[in-house]
Amino acid sequence: MERQQKVVLVTGYSKGGIGYSLCEEFARRGVYEFKVYATSRNLHSVNGLAGKALGIQILEMDVTSDQSVKNAIDSVIEKEGRIDILVNNAGVICAGPLADVPMELALKSFDTNVFGALRTARCVIPHMTKRKEGMIVNIGSIGAYVPTPWNGIYCASKAALHSSTEVLEMECKPLNILVTLVSPGSIKSSQT
Repeated sequence: MERQQKVVLVTGYSKGGIGYSLCEEFARRGVYEFKVYATSRNLHSVNGLAGKALGIQILEMDVTSDQSVKNAIDSVIEKEGRIDILVNNAGVICAGPLADVPMELALKSFDTNVFGALRTARCVIPHMTKRKEGMIVNIGSIGAYVPTPWNGIYCASKAALHSSTEVLEMECKPLNILVTLVSPGSIKSSQT
């Protein structure tokens, strides 16, 4: 019996970031294990990356847009019939003293880091529920547990992501959908 590839969708694919490394690692596991879809809000920013050579399918998706998320997920479902693993990695950093960070930037940080993950999960969960299986991995941050000065908005948004992930895990467990959180420490990436 031939093993079926797992279909993986990773948000936040950008040069030098966690999403980029995750997609490469999934792809290197071989075509027999994973079919990888990477998303970026700006396809021009990922031109020339090695992803296509590794068989990674790259889609445009802005996690702050309901329609963009729906379009990308519908595209994968149409091609593959399912998404087995969703990795919510898209995120933005918002640095500066809490008293000085413009509210527009604070809202953008929460919209991307918290509501972007929720928006994407909400779009994928009905498809996983039909199949009675799936996995959602949210990429958090140690900053949610150890907040630091001049990084308050980012840390607060990741703390909100951690809490919402715990609740989503409880709500999805009866549906046989595993929801988990990865909280990396300091990582040198294209954002830092």
